[in-house]
Amino acid sequence: MAHTPRFTAKAPDSREVVRRFRRDRCITVKACDIELRELVARLHRTTHPETVAGLHADIDAVLDVRTALAWSEAEEEALRLARED
Repeated sequence: MAHTPRFTAKAPDSREVVRRFRRDRCITVKACDIELRELVARLHRTTHPETVAGLHADIDAVLDVRTALAWSEAEEEALRLARED
């Protein structure tokens, strides 16, 4: 009798889920700063090379989002000031 394979679902990679949540929470510069503080604190608590590399990648991603948000907020502030004049 042939063995029929069972359906086995694969759980998502928890690191990818956390990265997605982190990216979704970064909606303001202040929120990004909070995420960066958390990442840097985690970076100081570990020495595992893969974890350190992942944390550096996460920090880079959050900094990219933060930079874009900072530019956007600065442009909005400049437009607001221009309208007030």
